[in-house]
Amino acid sequence: MIKTAKKTAKTAKKTPTKSAKPSGKPTGKPRGRPRLGEEARQSLIDVTGALLATDGLEKLNARAIAARSGVAVGTIYKYFEDLDELVRYANGKTYDDLFAFQTKVVQEAAAKGGGVYEQLMALAEGYLDFVQANQNRWAANLTFNSKQETPPDWYRAKEGALLGVVEGVMRGIPDLGDQMARLQIAMALWSSVHGIITITISGGFAANGSQEAMEQIAIIVEPVVRKLEG
Repeated sequence: MIKTAKKTAKTAKKTPTKSAKPSGKPTGKPRGRPRLGEEARQSLIDVTGALLATDGLEKLNARAIAARSGVAVGTIYKYFEDLDELVRYANGKTYDDLFAFQTKVVQEAAAKGGGVYEQLMALAEGYLDFVQANQNRWAANLTFNSKQETPPDWYRAKEGALLGVVEGVMRGIPDLGDQMARLQIAMALWSSVHGIITITISGGFAANGSQEAMEQIAIIVEPVVRKLEG
């Protein structure tokens, strides 16, 4: 009986089994690098922007971004070369928000019948409001830019778009010259406004920084516009 049982078992082992037909569905874990989705990438940019808004650039790190996003730290580097690249994209979103805000400001000023001077002053006040409402984001932008040598073209294009808003207002002055002439004037005005706002708001030179900033800006803008309009 024992020998028979062993022989039967041995025979059973040799019996071929039918292979299962392929189901057409992949089995097991996929090999290779996972497909990177634009939605996940954008989520990392948004989280970085939110952290910049609350904590500032100095406290930003990859672990904080990963923790807020619910991903591993290594996931960040599947989408971005380094942390600087991620911060640059978050700063680009800040540029986009400022551009949209300033465009709306100009349109509203023009709709009220405001001329070049009124539109430029509205832009200055809008810039002031944006900086005050987004102090950490804007400070992160300025600090980051000061440490970068050559930004990529897409980033410079966003900066140029902001300058283009001012240049567009300058088109309201007849016989001002070509676009390059208008851009040069726009750059001079933008630099003046930016400097005044930065000093008065962060420097604490006046008890009412906003009012002082707008008064100083008017001192610069009004004679420039008057002279250009002839």
